[in-house]
Amino acid sequence: MNTSEIKEEARKSCKFPYINNETVDALIERADYHHVAGTGTMICTLVLKNHFTVTEIASCVDIRNFSEETAKKISYSKARDKVFQFVAFGFCSEQYGDN
Repeated sequence: MNTSEIKEEARKSCKFPYINNETVDALIERADYHHVAGTGTMICTLVLKNHFTVTEIASCVDIRNFSEETAKKISYSKARDKVFQFVAFGFCSEQYGDN
């Protein structure tokens, strides 16, 4: 199982609040990508609707393995996971405060 499949399986058994994909996706205004010239590195910057930005990278060890499409998918997924963390932090702060 990959991470997405594990998360989906875990959500099926949740009885209490959790952050869903739709909540996170609704916060994202756009994704901007930058391939660092001469490297196997792709940078994804998610611009959220409140103009906050979240950035992540995907890199390959050998530039000959670089696939722009794959690098975009990986860097986007990693940046989106960060958005999940921020939303979860905000939710917990609202629900539980400092306790």
